[in-house]
Amino acid sequence: FITSEGTTPTPNTISYTDVTATLEQYSVLFKFSSKAELMYEDDIPNDMKKQTGETLAEIAELVCYGSVKAGSSVLYANGSTRAGLNTAITINKLRAASRAIESNRGMYVNSKISAGANFGTVPVEPSYCVFVHTDAVADIRDLPGFTKRVEYGSAITPIHDREFGAVEDYRFIKSPLFAPFLAAGASVTGTGMKSAGASKCDVYPMIIMAEDAWGHISLKGKGYTGISPTIISSKIKNHANPSGMFGYVGADFWYTSVRLNENWMLRIESCVTDI
Repeated sequence: FITSEGTTPTPNTISYTDVTATLEQYSVLFKFSSKAELMYEDDIPNDMKKQTGETLAEIAELVCYGSVKAGSSVLYANGSTRAGLNTAITINKLRAASRAIESNRGMYVNSKISAGANFGTVPVEPSYCVFVHTDAVADIRDLPGFTKRVEYGSAITPIHDREFGAVEDYRFIKSPLFAPFLAAGASVTGTGMKSAGASKCDVYPMIIMAEDAWGHISLKGKGYTGISPTIISSKIKNHANPSGMFGYVGADFWYTSVRLNENWMLRIESCVTDI
């Protein structure tokens, strides 16, 4: 990188790695009768539209979660296997995750996907994102140095609507969709940890992400925006509905999620305190 007077430096270039992923089609469909559309006191088709949008969002979330949860980089709150877990998350384990990601040159997340089907991005304050189940929130709030979202101040933009706080390099996002491995840990007796079956501890994966650790793909192009809605009133008659007795509301989309760099993402598996 040192230059010599009067000599043009040798230029570099960059290369790209193509990643292949297979799109899957997902669909949500509701059916209603003409009587319900005409006479029911509530607007059933409109409520079905809202439910369709919410369900599509949850489907996409579950697809992503299933992909990133299967990553190969993992730390355990105690021990070296899932079956031996009987401890909640600690600040030292989070610091160990930071060390592992940073040693592999994982960068802070500094942008997020904007709302809608266009997959644009908007900037956010640099940090590592951590996705956790809602059961783990209490233990995270008890970590030393935890800062509530309401204490961020106006200068910091939350990464997600469900972000609830931060610790050191991490911003935490919660969801009940990030399901645990039920009764997959060690014996719960005397641990004070949560257990669905009251015999073994439930194990909660905590997904930590650096920039570009994973990606998701939607089918777009030729006028296709990523989501294809279905809104058919019961008033529309055709060969399948000659008397106009029923209608449909729904949508379908093509989508998948893919891990791009196993060294830039990490899963901490831990238990949660039974409260």
